[in-house]
Amino acid sequence: MDSAGQSRSDHIQAANADEAMRVLRTRGLFVVALDEVRDGREEASGFESSVTASNFVPSTVISADGTRPAPARWIGTITTVVGVACLGAGLYGVLDAICFRIGAARATAVVVEELPLEGGDVLEFTASGRQYRVLGRGCFGALSTSSGVRVAVDVLYQPDQPEKARLADFRRNFAVPLILIALGSMFALAGVLVLRRGIIPTTGVSQATFDVS
Repeated sequence: MDSAGQSRSDHIQAANADEAMRVLRTRGLFVVALDEVRDGREEASGFESSVTASNFVPSTVISADGTRPAPARWIGTITTVVGVACLGAGLYGVLDAICFRIGAARATAVVVEELPLEGGDVLEFTASGRQYRVLGRGCFGALSTSSGVRVAVDVLYQPDQPEKARLADFRRNFAVPLILIALGSMFALAGVLVLRRGIIPTTGVSQATFDVS
């Protein structure tokens, strides 16, 4: 592959594989692999590139100095960081929702006002003989809208902080964190794969790889 990441296929005559790789590197090419091909004459031998279809773009092969090209390192690093960030946020959301439920009291609240622009509702419920009005919130404090005015919904609240009540249903508390955990795991694994193996998954494109003999 050349410095632009384009795959190339050709023949080169050399005494052995090491010499062939050295010559190709001096031409600015990344040597993916070589396949030795003999023409039947004892005094002549060569090396032929053997092309096969693959679902991975080998654009991040290891160069002559043992390092990976910068694009692969950046893509792998960014993908891994994004995955770890999503995974951490998802785990935090799950733990926060679980911790909030420990020792929380449950009450039935009524939606007394819709806030379509803000994307949430105003809930009213009674706790310890006193009425509270709070914004309907779920995971990460995000506002949540119910189906209509005067709808009854369950809320959870800490006895010493009823004004920080949250919606009680599972979906509004755990759906987003679980999605973040799934996405984070996939991104992190993909990033590690790129960093360790130097391959970038693609779809619908056949690229050239080389068989080693």
